[in-house]
Amino acid sequence: MWAHVPFAECDEYKTRPAVVLHCDGRDVTLLPCTSAASRHRRPDRYIELKHPDAAGLNRATAVGLKPFIVDVLDLLDVIGELSAADRQRAFTASALSPRAAETIVGRLRVSRAPRDRT
Repeated sequence: MWAHVPFAECDEYKTRPAVVLHCDGRDVTLLPCTSAASRHRRPDRYIELKHPDAAGLNRATAVGLKPFIVDVLDLLDVIGELSAADRQRAFTASALSPRAAETIVGRLRVSRAPRDRT
């Protein structure tokens, strides 16, 4: 899922891939993804994807384990799905069952246009 991921220290955001954990009304809980080399310094905070291509990603990527909540309008597009192995690892680390995650992703299949933040 491409999403607007907010920065903690200001009102700005970055468009980046993220994994959907949970939906509750308009609130969507996400795990951010990163390809930054600094992720290797904190293996306790990231799950490295074994199959990033299945998720629609073209480089080595890790899923961050610190969830955050965005409005459903901050979701931009579904880009792929985690492989079964990656889904199991990511959702186990974040305490959500892989089956629940599949249900959530199924409800978010429709592409959404970017939200205008001006």
